[in-house]
Amino acid sequence: MTYRFIRNFLFAFLFFVSHPAQAADVYFDYVADFYLHESHQARNPSPVIRYADGEKGALLQSVLDPKRVKTVLGLYLAFMKRSEHVPEVPKLLQPLSARYAEAFKNDPRAYEAEYLDSLEASVEVVAIASSMMIDSTPPAQTSKVSGPDAEKQKALMDSLQSLVKMARNLSDVANKAMAADILSKVTKGMFSENGAKRALAIADRLAPQ
Repeated sequence: MTYRFIRNFLFAFLFFVSHPAQAADVYFDYVADFYLHESHQARNPSPVIRYADGEKGALLQSVLDPKRVKTVLGLYLAFMKRSEHVPEVPKLLQPLSARYAEAFKNDPRAYEAEYLDSLEASVEVVAIASSMMIDSTPPAQTSKVSGPDAEKQKALMDSLQSLVKMARNLSDVANKAMAADILSKVTKGMFSENGAKRALAIADRLAPQ
């Protein structure tokens, strides 16, 4: 978890705790903008909307704005800790990111900015998933229960710890695969000079050297 993520999460969390109504407004305003963008895209599936496409492009840029995405995902994590039922923004962002990955593959120069912002969103989703995984990990405790019940409790805890470890390993593999894919695109010269620098920074966040 990077310093930037911690800083933004703490800001979002404190905002949520001290201003729950405003935090909900921020969150649901984002969800509304997301669905409005999806509605625009669904009406005209081709071509994929770009930032340069007038009001629709401006809306997309707001939806993929890295600072806004970080804030909203921080709020999502806070909602989850409070067991609040809200639209799952991490799941909403996944198909959007996939759409711009495909658009970039087909026309790198036209969709570089959109693709890089969608990559940033994907990295933040990964960070949120990791944070939720850590929060859900049962702490190792010394049980005062004895006999068969103690053995059952220990077996259950061992099983849970094993599942969490497996999930973390799979997450690490997925992160490295995503980083490798980004590096491959850089090597193939699919980015502009500035775009390549940003792409390499994103890859380093996924799989630090």
